[in-house]
Amino acid sequence: MVFDYGGVLRRDERASAYDVIDTKFSLAPGALWWAFHDIPEYRLSREGAIDRAAYRAAVRRALLEREGTDGRVDAALAAFDAHIAALPPLDADMQGLLDDLRAAGRVRLGLLSNAPRGFTERLRAALRTLGNPSGYCPRRADHRAATDAWNSSSPPR
Repeated sequence: MVFDYGGVLRRDERASAYDVIDTKFSLAPGALWWAFHDIPEYRLSREGAIDRAAYRAAVRRALLEREGTDGRVDAALAAFDAHIAALPPLDADMQGLLDDLRAAGRVRLGLLSNAPRGFTERLRAALRTLGNPSGYCPRRADHRAATDAWNSSSPPR
């Protein structure tokens, strides 16, 4: 069984998290979501054509053009980064499901992601939680950035 990472194993990036930060820093409603998902560089980041630094620079530039340079943008981006960093690598209910699947002993588990280049450490943390500390394959531009399947009977490390 292959799981996607963002939005499946870890779902706490819903638009509401973006909206809370928009409101807190007096950005236009939907501004943060728009900057992360609707700029041309979003697609490039998902294809592996640009790295995380280039993508984040584009997000910042788009927000500055839209919201102004009075410091709110940088404060909002810092708050968003802190929010994401504080999230566990897997949602608790998904961790339970994976534990149950592993305990069943008949299901091989795999992980894939279209996360931008530079997100490797977060995925490695998820893999360690899943019991595979070395299965992450770096993203390729053709969107086949999947881990090798691993045996569900592998003990967690």
